[in-house]
Amino acid sequence: KRKRCHKRPTVVECPNPSTRTCANMIVTAEGRFVGSTGKVTCSVGYFLMGNDIITCLDDGVWSPIKAI
Repeated sequence: KRKRCHKRPTVVECPNPSTRTCANMIVTAEGRFVGSTGKVTCSVGYFLMGNDIITCLDDGVWSPIKAI
């Protein structure tokens, strides 16, 4: 039998999610690989309207924050 070489899969990693201090939003994430999720929270005295979860996508970017 002939041995076959397989290409090593490319690991996709999202950058650190940015903290949006001007909007009083804080984004934290446990991991930065595809499928990892991040949580959007607000500074004390503010409340979040919208989706509080972002996801690291296949192309190495975080899904858009759909909250104010």
